Amino acid sequence: MQYLNRKYFNYMVSGEFDEKAKAAIVNDIISDFNFSLPGLKKLPRSSKLGVLIAYYYYLSLLKKIKKNTCGETSGKTDKN
Repeated sequence: MQYLNRKYFNYMVSGEFDEKAKAAIVNDIISDFNFSLPGLKKLPRSSKLGVLIAYYYYLSLLKKIKKNTCGETSGKTDKN
């Protein structure tokens, strides 16, 4: 796999994932959710159900991410 030198989360300084970076990422995602909901409601009936299922699935996943510590979220714990 080729390394593309992409940075997906500008909140992470030198690649460190901490609670501050996690909170910034979560807040950014919440903003995206809030921005997209009015548009989702305007979708054609033929598309709306599938998109709304995905929306609520990812919203429930976000709630789980918010609930966990950044160590639990990244998969890195003292046990690893």
